[in-house]
Amino acid sequence: MRRFGHTYNNKKRTVLTCLILFCLLNTAIYRHRFSSSQEPKADAAVWHSYEEPENHIYYHDFMASRDGQGYHWWIYCELAYILCDYSEKTGYDFTADTWIAERIFPVCDGYYNAVISQDTQNTCIALLFRPDEKKYVILYAQYEDGDRTAGVSEISFSSQLSWKTFDFHEHYDAPSVRNPYADICETSVSTALYIPLSHYEQKYGVTGEWNIRELFGHSPFFDYLVESEQLTVWFCVDIGQHFYTCVTLSE
Repeated sequence: MRRFGHTYNNKKRTVLTCLILFCLLNTAIYRHRFSSSQEPKADAAVWHSYEEPENHIYYHDFMASRDGQGYHWWIYCELAYILCDYSEKTGYDFTADTWIAERIFPVCDGYYNAVISQDTQNTCIALLFRPDEKKYVILYAQYEDGDRTAGVSEISFSSQLSWKTFDFHEHYDAPSVRNPYADICETSVSTALYIPLSHYEQKYGVTGEWNIRELFGHSPFFDYLVESEQLTVWFCVDIGQHFYTCVTLSE
């Protein structure tokens, strides 16, 4: 009987050990699948490729900078190529008039943000692009044929991104943000970032200290470049309509 009991206990321990290992393995697989599907990544789907046209030497003639900021001609060429590609996609000719580069800002890892405008046509485009990989995404293009409206004045615009709603009155877990613009910007401008950023943290389960590296307003939109130790994310917010979008640039 002892031998039988001893054998039975050994088998029981073996079965329990196998069950525990099986449960741990499945838990690990589930966690991996969940975390990998929710990790913030630079989304390849949002980017559009563009090409350098033939006979491109004078393509940048309709591009200039506000007050002679001294941008190199090659950056105007890249913006001109993007405008040509975007014109084909929208069926609206964005190359028919002169453009002024309001700002061109290096973001990270070869990415740039640019805001360009046409005074005569009251048109403005904000975009992110990476010249070395010939890809771009239009954050917003304000022009008369836009299929969306922004701000309290309902300005027409288009975008290559999906936009989400937020509520200024919602209760949210305030993210940890170092905001060097806090003293010179209205509270609503800061809150318009904090709420979408809290949504971002909840969606991906990320926490940590964020730093606002850049804040730029071109009514009715506000753009924010925020960084943590691992991430660089661009947020664009329509404060009047309570919409926002974001692009993860690094991970």
